[in-house]
Amino acid sequence: MRNRLLRLSFTVSGILLVATLVALVLAWRTSARQEVDAQCEAADRITKAGFLVTYERGRNGILRTLVGGEYGVRFTRIEATVLVDDASIVDFFQELPGLRVIDLEYLPVREVHLREIKDLQGLRALYIDRAYFGDEAATCFESMDNLMELELGYDLDDVGSTSLTGECLESVSRIPHLQSLSLSIEGCSSQHFESMRNSKITSLWLDSVMMPVSDEDLRQIAAIDSLQLLAITLQSGATGSALEQSARLQSLYIVGGASDVVLRHIGNLTGLENLAVCGRELTYGAVLHLKTLKRLRTLFVASPGVSERDVAAIASLPALESLSVKLARPTPACARVLINIPTLKYLNILNSELADDFKDIITSNPSLAVDFNRLEQDPCLAPFDFPRHDMPRGGSTWGWDGRSGRHWRPMPSE
Repeated sequence: MRNRLLRLSFTVSGILLVATLVALVLAWRTSARQEVDAQCEAADRITKAGFLVTYERGRNGILRTLVGGEYGVRFTRIEATVLVDDASIVDFFQELPGLRVIDLEYLPVREVHLREIKDLQGLRALYIDRAYFGDEAATCFESMDNLMELELGYDLDDVGSTSLTGECLESVSRIPHLQSLSLSIEGCSSQHFESMRNSKITSLWLDSVMMPVSDEDLRQIAAIDSLQLLAITLQSGATGSALEQSARLQSLYIVGGASDVVLRHIGNLTGLENLAVCGRELTYGAVLHLKTLKRLRTLFVASPGVSERDVAAIASLPALESLSVKLARPTPACARVLINIPTLKYLNILNSELADDFKDIITSNPSLAVDFNRLEQDPCLAPFDFPRHDMPRGGSTWGWDGRSGRHWRPMPSE
């Protein structure tokens, strides 16, 4: 009798335990579902207000967004697709606490917005093109502990968004996990760049019109030990000698101001894998300085063009896979040299006019992908996010306006 009572007691206890576990699971699922439904409704309201929020229900009940679907990359993202009422965005930040990416390309961003953004602990990337705040408000960046990518700037034609100066770099440099920084700010001096020396930035993009770099600026930038990618325009007369201090530099993009002297210093960066140089002061033969770059995989050379001797130097690079080049004289002899570079997989001839016999030769190698005067999605400029933002065709000198090279425009004459 006693054994029967014990078995009955254990059976009841087991039933109660199972019932409790089922209740907890159902409660959790209901709570998760309510959270997802609430955020989906918020996303719908945000979309109607003029923002882009693409999302799907994740298997774990967490709201997710799908950005760049062709790559299958998942982020939680909000993007201003049109100029909207900027006051409304503060509420949106609060309704989507799991935001990972905030892209405010069209939106004037004020101090009140920054103070809301800094509380989003999961934020990884922030794009601000119209900064309507000053250096004091920029101290909010110091609280963005998990931010890894920042694009910050303003349009010179937008009178309301020009109060930010180089003083903000001190705050930006204190973002502990920042890796990629893109700036479009006037008035940055070498003293401002000096405040970044202890940062852990690996990629730095400086606006090619608003932020031309002097040798002293470059000396401070080159002192960033972690720097692996640098995109700049050099001031007229700059020698680029400080580049040799950047021992870890793997990708270098000089969209303007390159000269023979600059290329001589670049030739000492033996760890370079990707290089783009443009400059009206380049002369024929300057490319010979690059023969020492044994690890170079991609090369973009434009303005004024390379000679036949330069082509021979390029052909000697043992690791070259992608080449975009403007030829001084696109002769059949040059074509034969180019198509016989053993490691070359992609070739883009930047000349606007080419003879038919040259084209016939240059396209005769079936294992070599060839383009003519193509800048959009050029593999030699792969770090620039061309699949999402097309680059205009034509012209020989181009620059980026801050946003990690994703928006290009014609450059003024040097």
